[in-house]
Amino acid sequence: MKKIYSLLLTCAALTRLDAQVVVNVLDPPGLIGDYTTTWADPAQGWGTPDMTILANAVTDTLALAYSISPTEDSLVCDTVMNAAEIRGKIAVLYRGTCNFSLKALFCQDSGAVAVVIINNVPANPIAMGAGTYGASVTIPTFLIEQAGGQVLAAALAQGTTITAYLGNKTGLFDFDLGFYNQDMLTPPAAAVPALLCQNASEYSPVLGAWIHNYGNQDQTNVTLNATITHNGSEVYSQTSTPVALIAAGGDSVFVELPAFSQSSYSGFYRITYTAASPAAEEYTADNTFVTTLYVEDLYSFAEIDSTSHLPVSQQASAPSTPGASFTYCAHFQNANASRVAATGLQVFAAVNTPNTLNGEILRVSVNEWLDDFTGLSDGNFAITTLNELTNAEYIVDVDTTRWRGFIPFSAPVVLQDNVRYLFCLATDDPSVVFLGSDDNLDYTENEAFTDQPSTPLQNGATWSVGFAGTQSSNAVRMIDVNSIGIQERPEVVGTPYPNPTRDLLRIPMKGRTGNATLGISDMDGAQLSIQQVHIENGIVEANMNGIASGTYMVSMAFADGSKTTFRVVVNK
Repeated sequence: MKKIYSLLLTCAALTRLDAQVVVNVLDPPGLIGDYTTTWADPAQGWGTPDMTILANAVTDTLALAYSISPTEDSLVCDTVMNAAEIRGKIAVLYRGTCNFSLKALFCQDSGAVAVVIINNVPANPIAMGAGTYGASVTIPTFLIEQAGGQVLAAALAQGTTITAYLGNKTGLFDFDLGFYNQDMLTPPAAAVPALLCQNASEYSPVLGAWIHNYGNQDQTNVTLNATITHNGSEVYSQTSTPVALIAAGGDSVFVELPAFSQSSYSGFYRITYTAASPAAEEYTADNTFVTTLYVEDLYSFAEIDSTSHLPVSQQASAPSTPGASFTYCAHFQNANASRVAATGLQVFAAVNTPNTLNGEILRVSVNEWLDDFTGLSDGNFAITTLNELTNAEYIVDVDTTRWRGFIPFSAPVVLQDNVRYLFCLATDDPSVVFLGSDDNLDYTENEAFTDQPSTPLQNGATWSVGFAGTQSSNAVRMIDVNSIGIQERPEVVGTPYPNPTRDLLRIPMKGRTGNATLGISDMDGAQLSIQQVHIENGIVEANMNGIASGTYMVSMAFADGSKTTFRVVVNK
């Protein structure tokens, strides 16, 4: 089980939460429907019931809970003021300030039969860590989406009576098909370099999904459709042959669709799965699943944001019992890998307040994975023989609880065809530092279908195949191996000074005269400034006016084609 970073957007549990567990409003009509949720899983150390068991479901009215300190509010980080109003009901309150388990315990002590906590950020609810008091909480405890929760809270404040069902929805409706992210067979990675998928013969991912019958009635003519759009135009649409699903026991079937094949690939693709039947579906929240594929210069198991072109990191994770270090990796193997070189990792890290990342060291590395096995099911599968090809470290020098940036390798690593690699991010402070991860996609079905690992991790000296239901959100930046060109050799002598600097940076050079092009980029790789500079008396002076406080990469390109890069801190 992994520790939850409760101040980030989301964090999935080590043991996968069964997604058919729902918060569903039954009345009044204007509020009826499903509210995106996670729940306190006893496998994470809670004393709460297992909500995948039908008998543990709760149907009752909702009531806002208020605490008495420091002021009347709905955070419930102190004794509940209106205990009489929530006794025998489902207490509703907000996330924030104190631990989930403390909030739930206060409500439990006031007689609530269950707890619904409204998220305080506009993102999917996180999986709730048990915290200090979780083992003492014995009533069902849920976290729901902010937008829907605010609507419920406003209605309750106006005196509206709301009834909700909390629990496994199997058997709640007559006609209810569904699937969740752990059921999906998606492209093997959410981002793949264009150089590695130049046509259909090199890249044709198979699509498919498990479809479940959660309802009380048998269903016939059940189909799965997958539609893919590129730049707004449909490039793929396939519907499966109809299948039948009986109701008894929650019948399920895996439906495979034809491979997604294109003559060429580039940019963003939107993939939409839909399960349907002729019956009138009574619960539509789990009938559609949407994901993306990005084909450009990144390799990542996490989806890539279409605006920033950076991996989505909705959470950060660490082992619940951390060892001396924590390493989170992305597995890579490709028949055409020799076309590319890996230049570094786009990473995300975070800490809980009152801690700060300032001064924390993040390490990246490229490792050949030399153990001889064919796949996860191979009896010889192991993570024991790694050959580190390169590494680099970055010292976070800003006072922040979360940091996102690009950490370049000391030199580009030219990859080899069909060789296994692990691209890794590591911290030696895993009791404090959490490494970027994401649960928008779940590679459980992919790993079963391809038999290949996704994002292994190392806790101390112990390797494992990774957290279930979530994966590393590191993204490897890859370039055309032919673009490396003339060997990049460092030309800086000593240390650029002053560093940190305010307005002017002096760069000692050796054996250099003439002009050079100097570029300044932020740690996400965004170019901020390009200057033409002159090397005089072995010194280059760079103007840092207009550059805000922070850490930057400075690159210099010389007339003979050679280059050098180094890191500079600006402190205004």
